[in-house]
Amino acid sequence: MNLHISSAFVSSFFLLYNLMPSQYCSAIDAITPTQVLTQEQTLTSGQIFELGFFNPGNYGKNYAGVWYKNISVPTIVWVANRERPLSALDSSAVLTIGSDGNLMLVDSMQNTVWSTNVSALSNNSTAVLLDDGDFVLKHSISGEFLWESFNHPCDTLPTQHEDRYEHQNWREAFLGFLANRR
Repeated sequence: MNLHISSAFVSSFFLLYNLMPSQYCSAIDAITPTQVLTQEQTLTSGQIFELGFFNPGNYGKNYAGVWYKNISVPTIVWVANRERPLSALDSSAVLTIGSDGNLMLVDSMQNTVWSTNVSALSNNSTAVLLDDGDFVLKHSISGEFLWESFNHPCDTLPTQHEDRYEHQNWREAFLGFLANRR
């Protein structure tokens, strides 16, 4: 029997494998000053969304972001470092809470690649992924949101919000959703 595997099939398999590493990672529920998110971990909330590190294809670049969990077509919802990807060889990068209370993506040389860059008053910050896909930095004691990924949208609007805004520009819809969320 002659088996022929198409290169498209192999490429698709590796793309899916690299995008959705969560089945091979351990999960945590929050990033705190004492709990970082490593490239071997994901941050989860509910059954719909997941945050972690991903490599879209074989381009030698890694990103930290939020994606839909457990779906057949990989869909990224938000990316922290889309302007400054990590090298795929940098396996020591982490998402962490800095001494100033900001959420930071730090590479293996301890360079800040990305940060929430908010005026957090102390190191009482925690980063969590909400059930609706919003990745938030909040004050650990008051619960006040200091920063939200929904205020920095990417190309994908989470589907549970799409039907409300079927005929509008997605960015306008997203801003309307944020205004009504408070």
